[in-house]
Amino acid sequence: MNNLNQASSSSTNVTSRPKLAYVSLECMEVDIEIGVEPQEHGRIQRLIIDVEVGFDDARTRIPDSKEGLLEGFDYAKVRECVKQSTSSKTYLIETIANRIADGVLALPGALTCAVKVSKKRCWAEVDKTSVRIFREV
Repeated sequence: MNNLNQASSSSTNVTSRPKLAYVSLECMEVDIEIGVEPQEHGRIQRLIIDVEVGFDDARTRIPDSKEGLLEGFDYAKVRECVKQSTSSKTYLIETIANRIADGVLALPGALTCAVKVSKKRCWAEVDKTSVRIFREV
């Protein structure tokens, strides 16, 4: 009974999260040397990357102008995170996904981040191999 009382009193201290809006960059194509298998070494492969970022919905209620963007969420910075995270040889698509998520969640206002990284034709019978991760602050 004592544990129940403790649990119920601690649940009242939960901070409420703002209503979220999302911005997505979909099907961003990046060429990179990636892979573990010997046939992948020294070979540039195309990755398909999707990133979805959750942020406070209030940041969508901005003036319809270039200046209004200063109050909004700068999704050009998400693109830069993707480019920076894929700028050097990497072995695993999981590494790329985590680099992107870490970079995005370091951006001002980013509250959640989902990243999907796909690699085409790892094996002849498989069109794409993907990893999808979700992180939140």
